[in-house]
Amino acid sequence: MDSVGDSDDETPHASGDGRRTSAKTKTNNSGGSAVLPRAEVAREFINGTPSDSEGLKQLCFHIGCAVAASLLVARSLRIGSWLGLVTGELALGLVSSFYFAGFHECIHGTAFASHLVGRCVSHLFGFAIFRGANWYYYFHWHHHRFTNDPERDPELSGTTTDRADPTAAQTAASQLAAYALFLSGYPFGFERLPGMVRHALGRPDEESWIDTPYKRRVIQVEYGCYLAGYAALALSALLEPSRVGAPLWFYWLLPHILGAGHLRYYQTAEHRGCQTGAFTDTSAWLVSRTTASWALYTKLAWNMPYHQEHHAWPNVPFYLLPALYARVVASGKRPKSGCTPSGEFGYVWIHRVLLGQALRGKRE
Repeated sequence: MDSVGDSDDETPHASGDGRRTSAKTKTNNSGGSAVLPRAEVAREFINGTPSDSEGLKQLCFHIGCAVAASLLVARSLRIGSWLGLVTGELALGLVSSFYFAGFHECIHGTAFASHLVGRCVSHLFGFAIFRGANWYYYFHWHHHRFTNDPERDPELSGTTTDRADPTAAQTAASQLAAYALFLSGYPFGFERLPGMVRHALGRPDEESWIDTPYKRRVIQVEYGCYLAGYAALALSALLEPSRVGAPLWFYWLLPHILGAGHLRYYQTAEHRGCQTGAFTDTSAWLVSRTTASWALYTKLAWNMPYHQEHHAWPNVPFYLLPALYARVVASGKRPKSGCTPSGEFGYVWIHRVLLGQALRGKRE
């Protein structure tokens, strides 16, 4: 991903359309340089830091968690244990919801030093979660460039349920209904399939981040391949329901459905309840939130709970974000959060506050 960080180093960046460029790091005035010197961050956290070994270790950890949960599902199906099956599916749903985190890191080009490996893994994750890697690259660049700008940040477009603001309704009843729908995960990402079809047919909806014929062609080919893969799996499942259909359901689609609500629960903490507006000096500290959590949960999320640090310096690899956070804290210059509530009390507290606002029919 083209960097939108806050440093002046010459760094190679992996673009979402498969090209590799070497360009001066761009800045979105993220406020990082006011906290730590640019040269220090570039030297210690950016230059040459994407690592195949660190990416592979993280990927193996994530796959290992998925395999462990899948083994519990398999054993429960074999012995007919409903309790074990529910437990295993919920665990696999949690793990699979964070496929998005690995996908996101690959899109940034910071998961692996090898561009080819990162591209391949991004498409594997993207296929699993119904998001095109190229499409999301363009989408996510706009998000970093215009974070929390209601007019230009695509994450606030509201065109799919996961981008809706459940607190936007004016009455308590409508806010609670929207909040419940949002956290249910419905319609589980499957609402993106019609958009994929339209892209593949060359008749996509207008999207501000897909603004050139080249981008449209890249995404048309990408989604054509994805849809061909989905169609092949669907046909195989119909022809071999027990050998193909059942495994696809128990190890992919059902966990994906169960994990969709958790992903929204997690993503709410990234930017909801933070300052919004058409910022001329966008600051990561105002528009995003770093949220305290357990070490295992944070690792499974590829360290994305350190979201302010990620937005201040998006080209810092995931495995260095904890050290960067510690450096920011030690500097004594960490700006006051622009989010209400802040993330220091964790995810449950954030949702408790948001739910309280919904019960009062009030936005704060």
